[in-house]
Amino acid sequence: MSKAGPLSRRLVGALVAVCAERGVDFVVALLAVWKAGGAYVPLDPVHPPGRIAGLLREAGCAMMLASQHLSARLPNGDAAIVWIDGDIAANEAAPMSPLPPPAPDDRA
Repeated sequence: MSKAGPLSRRLVGALVAVCAERGVDFVVALLAVWKAGGAYVPLDPVHPPGRIAGLLREAGCAMMLASQHLSARLPNGDAAIVWIDGDIAANEAAPMSPLPPPAPDDRA
């Protein structure tokens, strides 16, 4: 849970794509999205980059959480990519601040 907290501050109320293999990174990403009051769109990392790009466009995701080792398989596009296993380590040093209360327009 300590890894999900710093990441969740970047996701408040957002619709976020999650592209990671099943494992700890995937669970951390889901916890961060849920803690932020957002919703997630699961993306299978074995799909070709064109398929992932199409799903991102259709869902309207502005952000994607992904494992860094998948960077070569991910499309270049409009969605900002946040590395689950990279950015969290950098954010752990940041001071913890309380999350804003959920708003009526939050997705989850």
